[in-house]
Amino acid sequence: MAISGLVITYNEEKMIGKCIDALFKVCDEVIIVDSLSKDKTVEIAKEKGAIVVSQPFLGDGPQRTHGLPYCKNDWILNLDADEFLDIDAEEFILKEKYLEGNYDAFSFRVKNFLADKLIDFAGWYPDHKVRFFNKKTAHPSESKVHQKIINLNEKPEIFFYLCCLGK
Repeated sequence: MAISGLVITYNEEKMIGKCIDALFKVCDEVIIVDSLSKDKTVEIAKEKGAIVVSQPFLGDGPQRTHGLPYCKNDWILNLDADEFLDIDAEEFILKEKYLEGNYDAFSFRVKNFLADKLIDFAGWYPDHKVRFFNKKTAHPSESKVHQKIINLNEKPEIFFYLCCLGK
Protein backbone atom coordinates (compact mmCIF):
# COMPACT_ATOMS: atom_id res chain seq x y z
CA MET A 1 0.00 0.00 0.00
CA ALA A 2 1.27 3.45 -0.83
CA ILE A 3 -1.02 5.50 1.39
CA SER A 4 -0.21 7.75 4.32
CA GLY A 5 -2.74 8.23 7.10
CA LEU A 6 -2.80 11.78 8.47
CA VAL A 7 -4.63 12.83 11.63
CA ILE A 8 -4.56 16.08 13.61
CA THR A 9 -5.12 15.67 17.33
CA TYR A 10 -5.55 17.42 20.65
CA ASN A 11 -6.46 15.39 23.73
CA GLU A 12 -7.86 12.43 21.78
CA GLU A 13 -6.79 9.59 24.08
CA LYS A 14 -10.27 8.02 24.00
CA MET A 15 -10.42 7.70 20.20
CA ILE A 16 -6.92 7.82 18.72
CA GLY A 17 -6.08 4.14 19.21
CA LYS A 18 -9.14 2.95 17.29
CA CYS A 19 -8.51 5.53 14.56
CA ILE A 20 -4.88 4.44 14.11
CA ASP A 21 -5.87 0.76 14.04
CA ALA A 22 -8.41 1.56 11.29
CA LEU A 23 -5.84 3.53 9.30
CA PHE A 24 -3.25 0.75 9.44
CA LYS A 25 -5.75 -1.53 7.68
CA VAL A 26 -5.25 0.54 4.51
CA CYS A 27 -2.14 2.69 5.13
CA ASP A 28 1.52 1.76 5.42
CA GLU A 29 2.22 4.72 7.73
CA VAL A 30 0.23 6.98 10.05
CA ILE A 31 1.32 10.53 10.81
CA ILE A 32 -0.20 12.30 13.82
CA VAL A 33 0.12 16.09 14.03
CA ASP A 34 -0.56 16.71 17.69
CA SER A 35 -1.38 20.13 19.14
CA LEU A 36 0.50 19.58 22.41
CA SER A 37 -2.05 17.25 24.01
CA LYS A 38 -2.12 17.13 27.79
CA ASP A 39 -3.53 13.59 27.95
CA LYS A 40 -2.08 10.27 26.69
CA THR A 41 -2.77 10.90 22.98
CA VAL A 42 0.91 11.01 21.99
CA GLU A 43 1.83 7.98 24.11
CA ILE A 44 -1.00 5.90 22.64
CA ALA A 45 -0.20 7.01 19.08
CA LYS A 46 3.46 6.01 19.44
CA GLU A 47 2.52 2.67 21.02
CA LYS A 48 0.28 1.98 17.99
CA GLY A 49 3.19 2.68 15.61
CA ALA A 50 2.28 6.16 14.43
CA ILE A 51 4.84 8.89 13.77
CA VAL A 52 4.00 11.87 15.98
CA VAL A 53 4.80 15.45 15.08
CA SER A 54 4.16 18.07 17.77
CA GLN A 55 2.90 21.42 16.52
CA PRO A 56 0.99 24.14 18.40
CA PHE A 57 -2.44 24.45 16.77
CA LEU A 58 -2.33 26.58 13.62
CA GLY A 59 -5.95 26.08 12.60
CA ASP A 60 -7.66 23.14 10.89
CA GLY A 61 -6.29 23.56 7.35
CA PRO A 62 -2.81 24.80 8.29
CA GLN A 63 -2.38 21.99 10.82
CA ARG A 64 -3.22 19.38 8.17
CA THR A 65 -0.96 21.09 5.63
CA HIS A 66 1.86 21.07 8.21
CA GLY A 67 1.65 17.27 8.29
CA LEU A 68 1.91 16.69 4.54
CA PRO A 69 5.73 16.87 4.25
CA TYR A 70 5.97 14.08 6.85
CA CYS A 71 3.86 11.80 4.64
CA LYS A 72 6.09 9.69 2.38
CA ASN A 73 3.26 8.69 0.02
CA ASP A 74 1.33 10.74 -2.53
CA TRP A 75 -2.07 9.37 -1.50
CA ILE A 76 -3.28 10.73 1.84
CA LEU A 77 -6.14 9.40 3.95
CA ASN A 78 -6.86 12.35 6.23
CA LEU A 79 -9.27 11.40 9.01
CA ASP A 80 -10.31 13.11 12.20
CA ALA A 81 -9.41 11.17 15.35
CA ASP A 82 -13.04 10.09 15.80
CA GLU A 83 -13.52 8.86 12.22
CA PHE A 84 -13.18 5.33 10.89
CA LEU A 85 -13.66 3.81 7.45
CA ASP A 86 -16.63 1.57 6.80
CA ILE A 87 -15.96 -1.79 5.15
CA ASP A 88 -16.92 -0.59 1.66
CA ALA A 89 -14.39 2.25 1.85
CA GLU A 90 -11.69 -0.13 3.11
CA GLU A 91 -12.36 -2.49 0.22
CA PHE A 92 -12.28 0.34 -2.30
CA ILE A 93 -8.86 1.41 -1.05
CA LEU A 94 -7.42 -2.09 -0.57
CA LYS A 95 -8.47 -3.11 -4.09
CA GLU A 96 -6.80 0.11 -5.33
CA LYS A 97 -9.92 1.18 -7.21
CA TYR A 98 -8.89 4.80 -6.63
CA LEU A 99 -6.14 4.23 -9.22
CA GLU A 100 -8.63 3.18 -11.93
CA GLY A 101 -9.87 6.67 -12.75
CA ASN A 102 -8.31 10.04 -13.20
CA TYR A 103 -9.43 11.40 -9.82
CA ASP A 104 -7.47 13.59 -7.44
CA ALA A 105 -9.66 13.12 -4.37
CA PHE A 106 -12.54 11.11 -2.98
CA SER A 107 -15.35 12.21 -0.74
CA PHE A 108 -16.92 9.96 1.87
CA ARG A 109 -20.38 10.10 3.41
CA VAL A 110 -19.86 10.88 7.08
CA LYS A 111 -22.04 9.55 9.87
CA ASN A 112 -22.29 12.17 12.62
CA PHE A 113 -23.08 11.13 16.19
CA LEU A 114 -24.16 13.01 19.28
CA ALA A 115 -23.92 11.07 22.54
CA ASP A 116 -23.59 7.80 20.57
CA LYS A 117 -26.80 8.50 18.63
CA LEU A 118 -26.66 8.83 14.84
CA ILE A 119 -27.87 12.23 13.64
CA ASP A 120 -29.63 11.33 10.39
CA PHE A 121 -31.88 14.37 10.01
CA ALA A 122 -31.61 18.14 9.41
CA GLY A 123 -29.05 17.70 6.62
CA TRP A 124 -26.51 15.92 8.80
CA TYR A 125 -26.58 12.74 6.72
CA PRO A 126 -25.27 12.22 4.29
CA ASP A 127 -22.61 14.78 5.13
CA HIS A 128 -19.88 14.51 2.46
CA LYS A 129 -16.26 15.27 3.30
CA VAL A 130 -13.18 14.80 1.14
CA ARG A 131 -10.86 12.59 3.17
CA PHE A 132 -8.74 10.81 0.57
CA PHE A 133 -6.59 12.75 -1.90
CA ASN A 134 -3.39 12.79 -3.93
CA LYS A 135 -1.08 15.45 -2.48
CA LYS A 136 0.51 16.04 -5.91
CA THR A 137 -2.77 17.35 -7.31
CA ALA A 138 -4.81 18.39 -4.25
CA HIS A 139 -4.20 19.80 -0.77
CA PRO A 140 -6.02 21.05 2.34
CA SER A 141 -7.18 24.66 2.20
CA GLU A 142 -5.60 27.14 4.59
CA SER A 143 -8.96 27.74 6.29
CA LYS A 144 -8.55 27.75 10.05
CA VAL A 145 -12.00 26.19 10.48
CA HIS A 146 -13.91 23.78 8.26
CA GLN A 147 -11.06 23.27 5.83
CA LYS A 148 -11.71 21.59 2.52
CA ILE A 149 -9.54 19.95 -0.09
CA ILE A 150 -8.44 22.20 -2.94
CA ASN A 151 -8.01 20.63 -6.36
CA LEU A 152 -4.95 21.91 -8.21
CA ASN A 153 -6.23 20.76 -11.61
CA GLU A 154 -8.65 22.77 -13.71
CA LYS A 155 -11.51 20.25 -13.66
CA PRO A 156 -13.40 20.33 -10.33
CA GLU A 157 -15.62 17.42 -11.44
CA ILE A 158 -12.80 14.98 -10.77
CA PHE A 159 -13.91 14.74 -7.16
CA PHE A 160 -15.89 11.54 -6.79
CA TYR A 161 -18.29 10.54 -4.02
CA LEU A 162 -17.68 7.18 -2.46
CA CYS A 163 -18.56 4.83 0.35
CA CYS A 164 -19.23 5.69 3.97
CA LEU A 165 -17.20 6.89 6.91
CA GLY A 166 -18.47 6.00 10.35
CA LYS A 167 -17.81 7.58 13.68
